Amino acid sequence: MKKKKLPLLENIEITGIAAEGKALTRVDDMVLFVPYCVPGDIVDIQVTRKKHSFMEGRVERIVTPSPTRCEPRCKHYGECGGCKWQILPYEEQLRYKQQQIVDNLTRIGKVELPEISPILGSQEIYEYRNKLEFTFSDRKWLSWDTIRAAGGYYRVPPHARNQQPHTQRYSRVRSFLGYHFLQRARPRRTTAHPDPTLQPQRRDHAYCRMGRRT
Repeated sequence: MKKKKLPLLENIEITGIAAEGKALTRVDDMVLFVPYCVPGDIVDIQVTRKKHSFMEGRVERIVTPSPTRCEPRCKHYGECGGCKWQILPYEEQLRYKQQQIVDNLTRIGKVELPEISPILGSQEIYEYRNKLEFTFSDRKWLSWDTIRAAGGYYRVPPHARNQQPHTQRYSRVRSFLGYHFLQRARPRRTTAHPDPTLQPQRRDHAYCRMGRRT
């Protein structure tokens, strides 16, 4: 049975932030979750999944960027699977994260809360992580641009969303070590199973950890 084609929604304004770095809006009384957006963006959205009470989609075109939107600092933004909120200023990230906590406790948990002080932000916004993790496969990583150019017939498995050797969440030392490790590992990567979810015992991992106080 042929699947029903999902719609392309045009000129949709993003109105809020949801969990897991996704933005949200409402279309015909249904919640629509979209990654890589910020409130105030006006975008064209391709719906990729539709349920009874919500939809999921991806941005096909940014019609009008939000005044809140900022340029991501990391060159791998949108490809490595992390840092989805880099297009949102850090102060706004804190505000939305706090609002999510309040909403979960009051709306879902029915907890009466006193007045809550603003979240104290970190002084280290970038290059703060202390662990790198790489997964190896003999399948090439496909970006959304590659998939669209091929007519949308590729399906990127969830396990393919690996971290790039240098992103703005990792320190330069760890990124340097990760890069040189990958250079040595690449000639051997053909031994990795193409689908680690099917044979987890053959899934190849590499870890790099740095102790800040040792």
